[in-house]
Amino acid sequence: AIGDGEETIIELISNLNSNKNIEYISKIPGIYVFGLEKNFNKREEFDLNKSNFLKIDLNEKYKAPERISLYFSKGCIGECTFCNDVNIMGKFRIRPAEQVFKEIFYYTEKGVSKFDFNDLLINGDMVELDKFCDLVISHGLKIGWVAHAIPMKNLTHIMLKKMKLAGCDALMYGVESGSDKIIQHMQKYTNVKTIEKVLDDSNKVGIENWINIIVGYPTETEEDFQMTLDFIKRNRKNITKICNAKTCNVVYNSELMGNKEKYDLILPRDNAVAEIRWKTKDGKNTDELRKNRLRKLLDLAKDLKLEVYEHNLNAFADYENKKQADRYFN
Repeated sequence: AIGDGEETIIELISNLNSNKNIEYISKIPGIYVFGLEKNFNKREEFDLNKSNFLKIDLNEKYKAPERISLYFSKGCIGECTFCNDVNIMGKFRIRPAEQVFKEIFYYTEKGVSKFDFNDLLINGDMVELDKFCDLVISHGLKIGWVAHAIPMKNLTHIMLKKMKLAGCDALMYGVESGSDKIIQHMQKYTNVKTIEKVLDDSNKVGIENWINIIVGYPTETEEDFQMTLDFIKRNRKNITKICNAKTCNVVYNSELMGNKEKYDLILPRDNAVAEIRWKTKDGKNTDELRKNRLRKLLDLAKDLKLEVYEHNLNAFADYENKKQADRYFN
């Protein structure tokens, strides 16, 4: 099922239950059948105003999990060059706050109190987020939730305080770099000064700050990288943990991969290693350089007693023994 699957999966199940043949099923909008590619029809993006939530019947056979995952929105307001989510998930759309609240309320009555928002960002529409927080607070729900967020100006101290009152335990921030130049090149909607203000305000109201860092962006110099290290040191008291520390990968369907000439990138012919083993045409940014920078960042985190939940250093292991690596390049 390609694209939004809410309507696609219902039609698929209905047709399977009706014993429709594979030729017929391959023509359902959104369904891609290998070997019958000619029948594929794209499905329009799902209108989230029409969405509903899955009421799982929590009983003796299906006991309440510790946490429930859900989403408030689809897509992203950002256009980060290293990311392919915006191309996969489409334009930003948000569910009505009342609908999300009803979903959470349903599960609280089943004994669930912890929730994970799987959105690309929780602060894409502050009007609906504000409504949601008001609903949780006014109904006195005792819940906890975690979400992704862009550390930008709409996350004011007042808004963060309200989010905490509404149960926000932690926010996963896409910080990525401590260099304004790199943040601008990544096309992120923020800057270092704003990020530091948001992290400080978030910490003050009691929300944990989990940050993501990317090292080795195509235009990142040693000076830019040092700015990232300095940023982490400078803001250590406001960083709960580093959620992801990764080298910059040139992923499929991203701005970087789609415009590799613009970014002076050389990609291996072998797709199995392309996203990791890219290099710049001037030879200054290589996978070895990015790996070494990540090691330095991990060493710093260790010195600062800062937990790193996940990193991609091990992703290089499969290619360590390929001494003839340059043969992959055009």
